[in-house]
Amino acid sequence: MKFRSVEHAVNEGLIQQRWPEFEELVPDDEVGLEIVFRALSMLGLVRCKCGSQAVVREESSRTFSCGACRAKVWFTAGTLFFRVKHFKAWLGAIWLMETGIGVASS
Repeated sequence: MKFRSVEHAVNEGLIQQRWPEFEELVPDDEVGLEIVFRALSMLGLVRCKCGSQAVVREESSRTFSCGACRAKVWFTAGTLFFRVKHFKAWLGAIWLMETGIGVASS
């Protein structure tokens, strides 16, 4: 039998209590992907190799098309979200840490 620390039990309780709030914000991976795209866009980090920021995100994709040169570019390239498969899980971990709840990958 594995013994849990008191801190682990407290964190688990906090996660159970707070998770429904996160579920409302990010119900699925597609919404999570859109949140990442918008956040990167607001920071000016979504731009084409040609330098244009006139881009259109392709639906249900990590790519966008450039309005200037028509190139397709992965907007998660060069970020911690590169090759992430489950955006909701990653955003959930970040959200929990931002609210003061400790998380671990195990």
